[in-house]
Amino acid sequence: MTETPDPAPPPAGPVKIGIWGPPQSGKTTYLAALPFATRGKNSGLGKWGIYPSSPAASDLLRRFKNDLDIEHRFPQSTPAGTVASLEWVFAGHPAPSRAGRRRPPRKQPVIRFALDLIDVYGGVYAHDLDKAGVTGEVASRALDHLAEAQGIIYLFDPIGEEENRNSHTYMTSTVPGLMLRAAKAGPVEPYLPHQVSVCITKFDHPKLFQQARRAGLVASSGPEGIPRVRDSDAEQFFQELCTGAFWKDRYEEGQMSAMSVREELMTLFRPEHIKYFVTSSIGFWLAPPAAGETVSRFNEYNFANYREADGEARIRGAVRPINVLEPLISLQQRIARQG
Repeated sequence: MTETPDPAPPPAGPVKIGIWGPPQSGKTTYLAALPFATRGKNSGLGKWGIYPSSPAASDLLRRFKNDLDIEHRFPQSTPAGTVASLEWVFAGHPAPSRAGRRRPPRKQPVIRFALDLIDVYGGVYAHDLDKAGVTGEVASRALDHLAEAQGIIYLFDPIGEEENRNSHTYMTSTVPGLMLRAAKAGPVEPYLPHQVSVCITKFDHPKLFQQARRAGLVASSGPEGIPRVRDSDAEQFFQELCTGAFWKDRYEEGQMSAMSVREELMTLFRPEHIKYFVTSSIGFWLAPPAAGETVSRFNEYNFANYREADGEARIRGAVRPINVLEPLISLQQRIARQG
């Protein structure tokens, strides 16, 4: 069950959120999955809708839904020389607190907030922009947006990190630019002011799922038995990934890079401003209902929701995001409480 705080009134103006992570960490797929995370009734978050507030945002929503829902393919990463703007309005009935559930039913308040977010190619955070194929103008715009944001979604991809070990490299390329912008904006503090949601991505990958299960951090939810790592256990899982044997043959290099990411986050941002989530943009594949049943169920021996087709990774079944909307709503609520 998702630990969702009581709803707070939205701040004035759009909530500016930055999304941060190296290339191939899943930024575009995460954003594409947000509309799917509002489908049906999310018992942990209440009911939410997403509305585009510009023609470009509407086109992006349509493209995302076509890719994931109709074509069953992963959306293409944002090209190196472009910036994709997401101007979306969220409207929702947040789930009541535990205390609120014991009170007599009453009309739920509607929480509305506008999201100002951009999606850029992860190479904008590289040391060598020319090698990454990124112009200085695009990189500067991305850093400006990240520095001015009230909240940051940081995507940590253990599967990509095991192979590339580049998360810390891209992070250290970004930090000086953030610090420079903070210094120019006014008196500096020991920490940057952002609220942060750290998303450990690709929980649906068999290797990552099995690692969470070995750590004893997997719980099941709903009649389908869909696994998840509770938000209260997500930081522990992050710690396990940073220090444990997940890296195997590349243990020392992987551990050093992952631990450096964790230490950098704790140095940059107030520890109480960081919350952790274990996410999957596409979720798990569910087996068809057994004879005499009506509910599809998770099968621990056959759950990968992607497969290779014509040399391309394709989505196997329905998109069932896990903890995709939660990090964003958590940011909005924390930002609202700040003021």
